[in-house]
Amino acid sequence: MRIRKTSIVRAIAGKIVNIFNQSQENAYSCDYVNGIKDTIDTSINNVKGQVLWTNSNPASDFIAQDINLSSSNYDVLEIFFYSSTSQTNSSSIRLRNKKNTILRWWDASRSKMYERGITYVNDTKLTIGECSMYNVGTSNNIIIPHKIIGYKTGHF
Repeated sequence: MRIRKTSIVRAIAGKIVNIFNQSQENAYSCDYVNGIKDTIDTSINNVKGQVLWTNSNPASDFIAQDINLSSSNYDVLEIFFYSSTSQTNSSSIRLRNKKNTILRWWDASRSKMYERGITYVNDTKLTIGECSMYNVGTSNNIIIPHKIIGYKTGHF
């Protein structure tokens, strides 16, 4: 899996190159920008994700638990989750620098906000907490993590 921002970075770098290409007086800068564009393209194209964990039963409630990742060779994690046990459309959040976060989901049909905490324990272990509706109660059939992918970018 490739980071999805590749086309955005290419478009921006392409626009920069086009601006400098329009000015023949600035040939050095044009070569410099082309070099930057090539470096960016090469760097991003070489980033491939590795699946570090998969939920074997995403159609079931997800109780608080420790998640053991299959590798520590990453500097960005992407956590994919379903809004509920009955959904198949996935959302994701990316974590850099191995920090804690909170997954949040707004259920517009019920006008309710749900959240599930994620705690970085170490390079191969995360703790994913209970899903709550702002501490009113537990709803473990909401925000179901189903896959975690690690990326080794070398930038963080």
